[in-house]
Amino acid sequence: VDEFGPWLELAEKLEIGQASTLAALLRTTHDVKLRDLKLHSVPLGRAELAAQVEGVRESLKLINQTIGQAHNYGWSGLMGHLHAQRADLLWKNGNVDAAQASCDEASELFAELGDELGLTRCFTLFAYLSSLRNRQREARRWITSALDLCAELDHSLAPAQVGATQGDAYMALARVHLRDDRADKATRAVELATHHFSQTSDQYGIWMARVLLGDVARAQGAFNDAERHYLEASSRLAELGHCAWCVPKLYYGLVLLEERSYTLARDVLNEVLDALTRHGYHLYLCVAQAALATCHAGLREPQRWSEHYLAARKVLETFPIVDPALAWLAR
Repeated sequence: VDEFGPWLELAEKLEIGQASTLAALLRTTHDVKLRDLKLHSVPLGRAELAAQVEGVRESLKLINQTIGQAHNYGWSGLMGHLHAQRADLLWKNGNVDAAQASCDEASELFAELGDELGLTRCFTLFAYLSSLRNRQREARRWITSALDLCAELDHSLAPAQVGATQGDAYMALARVHLRDDRADKATRAVELATHHFSQTSDQYGIWMARVLLGDVARAQGAFNDAERHYLEASSRLAELGHCAWCVPKLYYGLVLLEERSYTLARDVLNEVLDALTRHGYHLYLCVAQAALATCHAGLREPQRWSEHYLAARKVLETFPIVDPALAWLAR
């Protein structure tokens, strides 16, 4: 069991740069006696690393398997975290209803345990889900609850997890402000998120916050700033080995559309569409398909426009969401 010590430390810190090697090592744990409580967090770390290295689809498989193991081995303390992580993966996969159900389950489990850190994560997830359904007032209420709990969290108990949770809460607040056309408040919320991520050297959080700064700049028509934020975030996430590099690259494609650079936008978006599909980020597929339809409309290619337009409609019917980018592309 002692051999797993360094692996567990890496899993807890989520050192993304070493994720490929660690993920491969952790796959061997199916041969270990998982009933040993010292190893109960390994499957969770394995799923988190899979999300970073291999994408949402693979991580969901591992999470579902681990939920079954948790039931079999009596890992009651782990169940809330598993359902919360499953909810986070499901909304990125585009399945908002299933994410809601999983987050409901997680919040009930955390409430029973009095786990304020877990509840804060759930409240932030509820805010994201409400926003995707265009329930902004509801999203604001969840964010207020999350931030109230954030103020009570003890950093000394789990500094990395607390910092990431607080950063995520401010990211959700920034998105609500951005949808309300409050760019200054959105920027301030991103700055606070970045501060919390930086406190624990959470590189993923820092660069996803930069993506949100790009969103603020794009909403204000500052396309050069938006392009800089998106490209740097995409590059840094790729260097970290994180699948999420394709998300800022997608938004860079939208900037190119704003600038009517249709040929370059088409090439960028085709690369992004392939990555989103491969890694299971289905939440963004509709935007990518609609953006490609817009590219081909600008290039006067009606057949290709029709293909991507119909594909966008099909994705939206399967994964119904409300996204400002879709409204802009529709116009």
